[in-house]
Amino acid sequence: MICVSILPETEEEAKDLIIRASGVAKAVELRIDRLKFPNLELLRKFCTGYLVVTNRRREDGGYFDGTEEERIESLKEAVISGADYVDVELGSDHKHIDGLRELIDREGNRTRLIISHHDLSGTPPLNEMKNIYSMCRSLGADVVKIVTNAHSVADSLRVLNLITWAHEAGEEIIAYAMGKAGVISRVMAILLGGHLNYVYLDGEYSTGTGQLSLTEMIKILEMVGRE
Repeated sequence: MICVSILPETEEEAKDLIIRASGVAKAVELRIDRLKFPNLELLRKFCTGYLVVTNRRREDGGYFDGTEEERIESLKEAVISGADYVDVELGSDHKHIDGLRELIDREGNRTRLIISHHDLSGTPPLNEMKNIYSMCRSLGADVVKIVTNAHSVADSLRVLNLITWAHEAGEEIIAYAMGKAGVISRVMAILLGGHLNYVYLDGEYSTGTGQLSLTEMIKILEMVGRE
């Protein structure tokens, strides 16, 4: 499923981008790392599709500069506000991940927990990535997200192996590589059935290196016979 990722700086911008993005894609990732105390209950009402809420730390390539407690609290507010997904990093304190999982359970599991791992330096060996995947699952992830940095096409192909491996176990996964060499993995992840595939809204900025715009992704999929 294609997911338009947006990274607004103000609540008004967030509202406008959510409306635009949900009008052209089934899912929207609202990155709140640049927002200060957003009204997530209000913003949720403007999304007509699936809403993913992410508050990315600087060490994971994001912009959030508050305390860890504040960051996790914002994700808990997203759960209470009815977000379809919240995304938290594997490197977060596990007590915070446990707290999110417990809240999601109390709220009737209407929100799915994405536990993500971003390797900004490279693409580890496949067995290492499988171990990371297992760690995410053991912490209660509904969907695991593993993103690496590709220095070669071989790196892209290696991370894509995770998709078929997870599907053999009947589990959903988000897996692709960043960087110029990772562009192919973003397209192939859709063809292989990656759960969410991130693009940026036309006319806006990308939220990750090597990310394609929605129009670019659609054109590529049309060329390979996938609508």
